[in-house]
Amino acid sequence: MEKRVLFKWIFCLLGIALLFACSEDYEELTEVDDLIEIENIQIKNGILVFPNHKILKNVINGKEISYADYVSRFKSQQQMFEDVVVAESKQMDYLDTLSGESLEKALKHSTLYETALKEGLIKEVLYSDGTSSYDYNLAVPYYSSVINKDGFFAVQDTLYQITGNRVKMWIGADLEKIDVLAKGGVS
Repeated sequence: MEKRVLFKWIFCLLGIALLFACSEDYEELTEVDDLIEIENIQIKNGILVFPNHKILKNVINGKEISYADYVSRFKSQQQMFEDVVVAESKQMDYLDTLSGESLEKALKHSTLYETALKEGLIKEVLYSDGTSSYDYNLAVPYYSSVINKDGFFAVQDTLYQITGNRVKMWIGADLEKIDVLAKGGVS
């Protein structure tokens, strides 16, 4: 009788071990499939090119962890905006240490802020009470994590450009001729 109980326990343990082993293999296969799709994201002519809209959506929503590999090779408008936020924070900390005449003479914004404003990467938002802030200068800020400095990204052969007041697209685009879309030749 003891042998039968012992045999049942061993059988149960082996079954559970087999179940966990199979589920881990399944997860690894799924991760590999996702990784293959991620590797299809390319950088061409300074533009992120996605294989399909599903991958684009997942990257924007932070569901594609492997996208982090592209951060070192591609600088999005979101990263540029975050750099401005950090620079402005440091400038505000510096201004807090000043007083009197030196405070009045000091620059109110960082040089990175001024450059980003001049280049159109950010916009100043003025409020009726006289205060102001800054924000993305994009018609659709949702795409800020995947667009380059000039507002471009692509899905297969369709090139998109997001500017301060427009979303442009060029189906069947030649990524070597992005200046055509930038100048407004195609919409």
